[in-house]
Amino acid sequence: CGGYIKLLGSDVDQVNFGGPTEYKIMFGPDICGYDVARIHLIFNWQGMNLVRSPDIGLEYDDKNKYSHLYTLVLKPDNTYKVYF
Repeated sequence: CGGYIKLLGSDVDQVNFGGPTEYKIMFGPDICGYDVARIHLIFNWQGMNLVRSPDIGLEYDDKNKYSHLYTLVLKPDNTYKVYF
């Protein structure tokens, strides 16, 4: 159901890459039927998943057959902005 990406570190083992592979950032839409409609944003810091709270919710009108662009901007001062 998710269409998110995982940004990996330079130490990733590409041969054994899979679902449990550690990531630095996970970002993108997570739309499953009519129950789940949000934008995932998770930072991994020192082995801990730091999930953005509250979720970035999507409205019913955001769930359609059209393509959508989701953008995460990370700034040098450790702030971020999500555009959708």
